[in-house]
Amino acid sequence: MTERDIQLALFRELGRRAQIAMPNYTPWPWYECDVCLVTTAGYMREYEIKLTVSDFRADVNKEHKHQRLAEGHKGGPVQFWYVTPAGLLARETLPPWAGLIELIIRPYYSKPTIARIKNGPRLHQTRVSLAIIAHMKSVCYWRYWKAIETNQRIINDRKQMVLATPAEIAERTTP
Repeated sequence: MTERDIQLALFRELGRRAQIAMPNYTPWPWYECDVCLVTTAGYMREYEIKLTVSDFRADVNKEHKHQRLAEGHKGGPVQFWYVTPAGLLARETLPPWAGLIELIIRPYYSKPTIARIKNGPRLHQTRVSLAIIAHMKSVCYWRYWKAIETNQRIINDRKQMVLATPAEIAERTTP
């Protein structure tokens, strides 16, 4: 299971209740979010993905971010969750300002589902600014076009490889 698998599961389950959701986004003046979601009501939520217990323990080094979450800093998310594979963390190990969502993989199902183990408490009542939402949409736009460009380059490279002779292919791949 990878961070990307968990991000996709979150988008499937939570995306329909979101105005916008993005992976690996840094809203100003906050920190990078593994998943940043803005609800239809305009509140920002952050989902921090942890794949191992040691990854969770290393998160303690983000002392400044954790202090701001504990204080309910208005530039941060209204709610914060850790998202892990099922059974990775105990509820008792979580800080009081964090919720826990687990990714559950059921036999014979093609897609994992999520389960809220502990609700993330409401840290403040401030909606995210329209400027941040506009920036998120702009970042989505540019990421989309970069992905299109990358895919087109891959397709063109494959076409050239198919049209090339074996000697030309060997010539291109040797250093």
